[in-house]
Amino acid sequence: MESLLAGLMQGDDGVVEAEEIEVDPGIQKWIPAYHQDAAKVVDPTGGGNTFLGGMSVALARDEDVETAAIWGTVAASFAIEQVGPPILGKTDDGEETWNGERPLTRLREFQERL
Repeated sequence: MESLLAGLMQGDDGVVEAEEIEVDPGIQKWIPAYHQDAAKVVDPTGGGNTFLGGMSVALARDEDVETAAIWGTVAASFAIEQVGPPILGKTDDGEETWNGERPLTRLREFQERL
């Protein structure tokens, strides 16, 4: 954690000089919300936390930042479709579903849309 915050540490005088902070501009790409129709959004509670969870899982699996943001967006899309957490289920062949849909199918569809 210290290495992540190292550039933000204050000097002995309590002042952080702008030249002391290294900024990585990263990727600058807009990723829209999965749902483009508000009718599918029932309750936004937990959408942000679910986004961060999906993004964290992708980063832990060595995906790049852009792909991780897409994973987070798709995960959040399931969280906001109902009150409470997504409804987990399984298909006849044992594949996990969220709200009756396969997460990987939604992920692929969203990636194609982008």
